[in-house]
Amino acid sequence: DLDDYRKTILEKEKAESEPNNSNEKSGCKQQRRNAAEQRKKLQPINNKIKKIERNIEELQQQKSMLENKLADSSIYNSSEKERLKILLLEQAETKEKLETLEWEWLELNEKLENINSVTTET
Repeated sequence: DLDDYRKTILEKEKAESEPNNSNEKSGCKQQRRNAAEQRKKLQPINNKIKKIERNIEELQQQKSMLENKLADSSIYNSSEKERLKILLLEQAETKEKLETLEWEWLELNEKLENINSVTTET
């Protein structure tokens, strides 16, 4: 009769609206697995970025040291001509290496950002 039908419909709606715990748990596990896989895939890029950051820091210190030496007015005496040449060459090489590493760092971070944006969209 109508009461039984009403009960059946209400029970069905209630069952559909309640989340299934086993599905939620397996969904959580799958999300954790996916996140772990993603971290594993990104690990080489992150390691490379960290290595580049360390190299950049070292080169910036070297560049600063060279600039301090070049700031000393005695280096510009005619007796220090060879030393000045060497310092200027080292400064140019350091700047070039630094620029190259900064570009690599930017490209890797852009790549990492693109990968992360693609995975968050899916």
